[in-house]
Amino acid sequence: MYARVSNYSFDGDGEALRKGFDDAIEGVKQLAGLTGAYFLLDADSGTGISITLWDTKEAIESSVEAANRLRADATQPSNATIVSVKHYEVTNTI
Repeated sequence: MYARVSNYSFDGDGEALRKGFDDAIEGVKQLAGLTGAYFLLDADSGTGISITLWDTKEAIESSVEAANRLRADATQPSNATIVSVKHYEVTNTI
């Protein structure tokens, strides 16, 4: 399993970014090989994280272009900044 972890910064209470994530969910669900996704916000610090899980390395790699587009669309209404995007291999689960 593989994970893409994206970090965001935003101004305000995060509601605009939350709505952007909500609007992106259907597109994210259509990506081949996706096994799960989490969207996290901390309004106090003005930061957010999205974590998407993928069944294979090929799936995460083939989704990069679409994920970049969905991420940009999700952050646009809030003017949030995409701070970083990294890929990881999931080595342990509980």
